[in-house]
Amino acid sequence: MNSFLNLVIIFFLFHLQILSDSCYENKICSGLKTSANSPPELYFYLGSDSSSFQYTLTLDLKLKNLVSNKDLPLTFLLNGKEKFFPLEFILKNKHEPYELSYSYNFRLGNYEAKNNFVYQLPFSPDFHFRVTQGYKGKISHNGELLNSLDWTMPLKTPIYSARSGLIAEIKDGFDEGKFDKEYLDKANYIYVLHDDGSIGSYVHLYAGSIEPKVGDYVNTGDYLGLSGNSGYSTGPHLHFNVFLPKDGYSYKTIPVKFKHYYNKNGEILQEGNIYFHHDEVELPVKDLPIDVKNIKLCEDIINSECKISDGVFSLKNKIIVYIPLTKKNSDTYKVRYEKLERDSIKKDILVRSNINYTYLYTFFDTSSFNTNNLLGLWRASVFIKDEKVKTLDYEIR
Repeated sequence: MNSFLNLVIIFFLFHLQILSDSCYENKICSGLKTSANSPPELYFYLGSDSSSFQYTLTLDLKLKNLVSNKDLPLTFLLNGKEKFFPLEFILKNKHEPYELSYSYNFRLGNYEAKNNFVYQLPFSPDFHFRVTQGYKGKISHNGELLNSLDWTMPLKTPIYSARSGLIAEIKDGFDEGKFDKEYLDKANYIYVLHDDGSIGSYVHLYAGSIEPKVGDYVNTGDYLGLSGNSGYSTGPHLHFNVFLPKDGYSYKTIPVKFKHYYNKNGEILQEGNIYFHHDEVELPVKDLPIDVKNIKLCEDIINSECKISDGVFSLKNKIIVYIPLTKKNSDTYKVRYEKLERDSIKKDILVRSNINYTYLYTFFDTSSFNTNNLLGLWRASVFIKDEKVKTLDYEIR
C-alpha cells in the first residue's frame, strides 16, 4: 500500500486560506490549518475505511520562507481517529509569503513494532509438518521475504491464526500455482495486523477457502482458510512470515519464535525439522456437524461407547474410527485408512450419519487384504466435503 501525494500551496499572510482535505483511497487523509500572520499546521488522519488500522508514513517537504522543526524526510506512525500533527513550521520572514509542497508514502503497520512475541504453529495439533524452507532459505527467501518459513503440507490443510489481530488485507480467487515469476502476484493470502503493528502473512491459500473478512478480529488459533498452491510456488505448502515497515516506502520481514512440543517457551524454527504442538494447545473448532476433538480410534464399541485403543492393533482387529456428532444430520463423511510406509495401501470408506443417532463409526477390516503387507504405521483421516479435519495415527503389528 502506498501513496504519492504532492501539494503546492502559496500563502499570503494577510489572507486567510480555506482548503479542503485530501484523502488517498479513503485510507490516509491530510490537510492544512492556516490563519493570518501564523505559519501553517499540517495534519494527517485515517480515513473511514482504515480507522482501525495502523500505518507508517514517510513525509517529505519543499519549503520557501518556512523551516520545519524536525529533520526531513520524516517517518511517523498514524493510528487512532484523531488528527495528528507530525511537525511544526517556523516562519523565516513574517512579511513575505511562503510556499509549501509535501509528498508522502505509506505502508500498513508500525515501523517501531517490537519483536518479542512467541507465536503458535498455524496448523492443527493433529498434524506435524516439516519446515522445508526456513529463514534465509536459498530457493526464494531473500530480499523482503528473507525471514520467511515454508511448511510443506497437503492441499486443503486447515490453517489457523498464529497470533491474534485484525484482518487487514485479503487476496483470493487464484486457482493456479507455478514456480514461474509470472505467478508472483497470483497467490491467495491473508494479512493479520497484530496489536503492536506487525503483520502476519499467510500465503498460497486455497481459492475460495478464506473465511474471515477484512476488519474482522481473529484470536490466536482461529480458523483462517485452507492451505493451497496458488501463485509463485513449487508445490502445496504454507508460506508464513511476519513483516513490518522500514518506513513509508518498504517492508522488512523479521525472524520470530514459535512454541512447539519440544520447546514451550519458543525458539527460531530450523529448516528441515518437523514441528508439532505441545500438549496444552487446543484450537477453536468451526461450527461443524461432528465433534472433531473427540474423534477416536476404538478397539470396539459397546453400548454406544468407544473402547479406546492404545494405537496398536493386531491383524485380528478391526480398526474402528468413532465420530461423535454435534447435531443431528444425515450427511456423508469420508474416512481414509492409509499406510504410511512403503507398499502404501489406501482405502476410502464413505459413511452416512443417521438422524436418530448421536455418533457414527466406520471400520477397516484387515481380512480383505494380503496380511503380509499390512504391518507397519498407518493413518486414519476424517474428511468433511474433501476438507481434512482430523488425523489419527496407529500401528498394525
